[in-house]
Amino acid sequence: MTDVETLVLLFEESNDVEYGNFYISGDVGTAVDLPGFMESLVKQMSVNLKRIHSLGIKKVAVGLLQPIGCLPVLNVIPFRTNCIGLLNVISKDHNKMLLKAVQELNKEAADKSVFITLDLYNSFLSAIETMQKKRAG
Repeated sequence: MTDVETLVLLFEESNDVEYGNFYISGDVGTAVDLPGFMESLVKQMSVNLKRIHSLGIKKVAVGLLQPIGCLPVLNVIPFRTNCIGLLNVISKDHNKMLLKAVQELNKEAADKSVFITLDLYNSFLSAIETMQKKRAG
């Protein structure tokens, strides 16, 4: 019998919704509050990752946030062909903060490569670019 290593794949799919709700509902916060809001989401993600690792999971893959300015729901407006750059900055900043948190978690772990990240941000942009080139060609 061979040892099978378990890999947990964790995506933050709800965080794009959280950021959308943050901006849409005026009572949740303003742009000034965004860094604190972002920090609270990443801190909770770190807590969740530690909890998963404490269950004996040896490898955890974390999907970074996709470019939320490119979500289809935001790009169904007629004549809109580009992503909303300002919203993509939120994804970039979130991902930088999460990457730093993952590095810290790996420093704390006995096995220094417990947590890995999957770059969904650039994967999504690459797929979008490829589709746009096919449409234009």
